[in-house]
Amino acid sequence: MTKQARKARAIAARETRRALEAITPADCDPQLQSPLFGRLPPELRNQIFALAVSQHDDPGRSYVYYGWDRIPMPSPAPVKRVCTDLLSTCRLAYYETSSIPMRTSVIQMFFPNVQIQANCASKSDSSAAFITPLKVDKFTRKNQADLNHIHIFTPWLRQPIRYLFKLHQFVPKKITITVGWRDIRGRYWFYGFPITEIKFPVQLQELLLQIVDRRSSEEDFKADVLDKVDYWVLTRKDEKHLKLVDTSYGRFVKAAADDDTWYCGSLTWRFQESG
Repeated sequence: MTKQARKARAIAARETRRALEAITPADCDPQLQSPLFGRLPPELRNQIFALAVSQHDDPGRSYVYYGWDRIPMPSPAPVKRVCTDLLSTCRLAYYETSSIPMRTSVIQMFFPNVQIQANCASKSDSSAAFITPLKVDKFTRKNQADLNHIHIFTPWLRQPIRYLFKLHQFVPKKITITVGWRDIRGRYWFYGFPITEIKFPVQLQELLLQIVDRRSSEEDFKADVLDKVDYWVLTRKDEKHLKLVDTSYGRFVKAAADDDTWYCGSLTWRFQESG
């Protein structure tokens, strides 16, 4: 594709997003002859819409983890899916349902990227494709308002995550970060670029940090991970702080070739308005 063609496609996509954002009930056919819009109470109709376009598990597909499957941890499987066909049926349906997918979904982001493949009996029949990266920098104002919960999986706090939090379009209300260490490099980068250096979005209300590591003992894990969080100060971009409200850990079964046990520490911060 030529540079001119890419530019034309980008302009067309932008015009489409603006046209969709401008939809209001005033320029929609009320469809009073329809049982869905004309007879059904709005409360029941909203429940139907929520069930139709909310996130759900897709047991027919699974992730190709590139190392995540070797870590016994709170896993991202099964694959999450949202069906949005209803949004394209008519303008009124789009207006009433377009906010539901992002507001109700836990959007998963993987660093490095992962693939999704179909679960087939024969490996030769299973096709895999990389997950399309979330184009946060293309978010409209409506996308930003609807964005609710982001779950980030990463072997360490690396540069792409640092860049992600600098984007003004990245404004989730809740963030979960799962850090899985397979070697000492992950620990080095975690402490070399601590989470305390991140300026979190002003809209953030809750942060859950899951740290997965293998250690020789429970005391070793708690001393090196959980006991350090009392000194962490997490700050939003408006210079207001998040408060640590919960600390817990879990122990996992040993892997076949491991002498150590895997642990997961879960740390929860919430924004609490003072006064």
